[in-house]
Amino acid sequence: PGSTLVDLLSVSAVKLILERIYPIRVIGLLSDKTTVYLNRGEDGDLKTGMIFDLTRAGSEMFDQDTGQSFGSVEEKVGKLKVVSVEASRSRAEVVSGGTPAVGDIARIASESKAKTVVKKEKRAVNRPSF
Repeated sequence: PGSTLVDLLSVSAVKLILERIYPIRVIGLLSDKTTVYLNRGEDGDLKTGMIFDLTRAGSEMFDQDTGQSFGSVEEKVGKLKVVSVEASRSRAEVVSGGTPAVGDIARIASESKAKTVVKKEKRAVNRPSF
C-alpha cells in the first residue's frame, strides 16, 4: 500500500519538530579538525553529499520586559558536506569556514534543500479538435 498525503505530511511535520528540539549536532571531531561526526545517519534521512550550515550557540536572549527566552544567538561557523552515512551517525568534512567544535549545530543548507526538490515532468496534453 502506498503512503497517503496525510502520512507524508505527518512524517514531515514530526521531523521538523524533532530537528528543532533535538538538532543535528557535532558529536565528535577527528584530530585533523576538518572531519566531524554528526548524531544522525540513515535514521535521520541524511544522504552522502548533503550540505549543512554549521552554527555555534552563543548566549541566550531574553525579552527585557517579560523575561521570556528567545533561544540562543547562533554564530555561523562554516559549511559541512556529508561524506558517509551509517545507521545512526554520519561523517562530514568542513568545506568552508572555521574550526568545528563538539556541540555545534548542523542545519540543512539551502543549496542542499534545492537538490532534494523533485521536478515534475511536463506532459503534453492531447486536446480534442472540434
